[in-house]
Amino acid sequence: PVVKLCDEIMFVIGFAGIGGTCAAVESCISFLQVRKPALSHAKAIKFGQYDTSPKMRARYMQDPASYIRETCRLDPPVQSATGVLKQMACVTLAGKEFDLPAGTLNQYVVS
Repeated sequence: PVVKLCDEIMFVIGFAGIGGTCAAVESCISFLQVRKPALSHAKAIKFGQYDTSPKMRARYMQDPASYIRETCRLDPPVQSATGVLKQMACVTLAGKEFDLPAGTLNQYVVS
């Protein structure tokens, strides 16, 4: 049981703490090079007046925290989350109604 708990904790830390952070870093570095990350929604990303690496770097240097936040808004490193329903919910999927009991895992999009 202790090993299983440690495995689960390491999965959460690795998945969210490392995976999401690595994706955000990849996006920031790609944007600084005026490139769109491989798995991004490239058509939705517009660089506008920041169409060269020197312009991107200058914008980053003006306010790094805002630059990183905007990069993560344009290319979210984490795109969904999961919660547990606290009470029964009735949902409509493909025109049919379903009752989901309390305790059902519910994945939702955050980006």
